[in-house]
Amino acid sequence: MMHIAFVWNNIPHGEGGGGIVGTGIVQALINAGHHVTICVLVEPEFIRPKHVPQLSEFKAANVSIVEIPVPAREPNRLSGWRRLMHRIRVLTRPSHTDFHPLAKQSHVLAETLTGIQPDVIVVFQVIEVLYGVQSAPKMALLGAMEHLTLLYWLRLQATWRTPIRTMMGCVRALLVRRWNIHMLGDYQRVGVLGAQDTVWLRRRGVTNALYLPAPIVDPGESLWKHRYQKRPSGTKWKIIMVGHVQALPTLSGLYFFAEHVLPRLEQVLDPETFEVHIIGRYLLPKKLAIDFARPSIRLRGFVEDIASEFLSADILLVPTPIDFSIRVRISVGFSFGCCVVAHQANAPGMAELIHDYNILMGADGESLVAQIVRALRDDVLRERLGCNARRTYEEHFSLEEAGKKLLKVLGEIAFDKAEGLTGPQAATGGNLSPSSKG
Repeated sequence: MMHIAFVWNNIPHGEGGGGIVGTGIVQALINAGHHVTICVLVEPEFIRPKHVPQLSEFKAANVSIVEIPVPAREPNRLSGWRRLMHRIRVLTRPSHTDFHPLAKQSHVLAETLTGIQPDVIVVFQVIEVLYGVQSAPKMALLGAMEHLTLLYWLRLQATWRTPIRTMMGCVRALLVRRWNIHMLGDYQRVGVLGAQDTVWLRRRGVTNALYLPAPIVDPGESLWKHRYQKRPSGTKWKIIMVGHVQALPTLSGLYFFAEHVLPRLEQVLDPETFEVHIIGRYLLPKKLAIDFARPSIRLRGFVEDIASEFLSADILLVPTPIDFSIRVRISVGFSFGCCVVAHQANAPGMAELIHDYNILMGADGESLVAQIVRALRDDVLRERLGCNARRTYEEHFSLEEAGKKLLKVLGEIAFDKAEGLTGPQAATGGNLSPSSKG
């Protein structure tokens, strides 16, 4: 049995991709018999961990919870020439703390970990908080590449009215990318949840990066088999899209759906024969709210019983058009045996997606509509895709299978410590040469 510290800036929870993955990771470690300590970086503006429902479940499983308060982020009070000089210094001689304020608290976390004395540390996403700290062997676990998050937000929000802000944002993203690659060199392993990001990192010298399928707690369980009961005649087709509507993948997908999919879908199908249910917290941007004010769209907001939505849906639609990490909602849909139709941009992040086997994919609005219509009109196809989707979940994303791969890596890190190997050298058995950096 190992003692594993899981470091994040939140308690793993059941909402959102990061929270679902974090819960799966911790649960997989618990199921394997390891002792887990969750180290939570608590910022004043965020919800306190005691309000997260999963907290009681973790405590019941003897998971230790350690809150590490960090100070509120200080506003930039510089003005005039001092602000200009500061910006010039950041561009010419940047430090990782310029882009990652949490890195200033690394000494606090280091002291906490020294007292905890874990065998292995797993840092989820916030890799800056342990940069330069060697309290124990550590693995970085990345869900999304930070610089891509910045660039995709810029693309989504940029207009011709803000060219200077857009240009500065691009420069910031490039500097963040450089620092993140540098900081990852401080970790014994780099687990990446998006398959395409693994390739990208290895090509840039992070040779200890490896793809790890995200472990997902099984929400479908035995329920998924009940979805294939005979559909009542005369009922409308139900298409669902899930995810809180201020998240980058969801928002980009909603814009794409409104512009490229919905108009064509209403041309091909009678709008009275289907409903698209948009499910997720927060309010839509004004433009989308106007675009979706039509009979075929139902804005559901937050739904308490999300399982019944997956089970009653004819199609789980994922129109996210950006090549960005993984889509956890697809893995969750697979656990429910859903028929999933998705934009092809989601395929690079999930090597397990196979068109016409466990999913239907389209490369643009027109082909996406064609796949939606094809699935709605073919009951046998939907059932075949759903059964294969469930099989894919069990073989790749279940706590048992995805957990095995994660635990194997953590075991290797512990072994490397015993052998005296550190950093990228450990990932190659001490045989790292300059030529191997690609």
